[in-house]
Amino acid sequence: INSFLDKYEENKKILGKGKFGIVKLGKNIVQKEEVAIKIFSKDNLIKNEYMHFIKTEIEVLKMCCHPNIIKLREICENQKLLYLVLD
Repeated sequence: INSFLDKYEENKKILGKGKFGIVKLGKNIVQKEEVAIKIFSKDNLIKNEYMHFIKTEIEVLKMCCHPNIIKLREICENQKLLYLVLD
């Protein structure tokens, strides 16, 4: 599996929007499980100096292991977008 699109299917359904990006419903094609996919525009993050907020969010999610806190499954990126795949 070489890219994000080989592993995940992005649904058109938007679960939420925030200051930094959007969250869409997705599906892990291999495991046939629904996931939430946070999508960030790298240009927007860099232009508005938001990258440090996203890095902090990633570090916090990596440390958390609790049934009431969403789990970060994977981080994917291409030239334009950053994806956080969540349970």
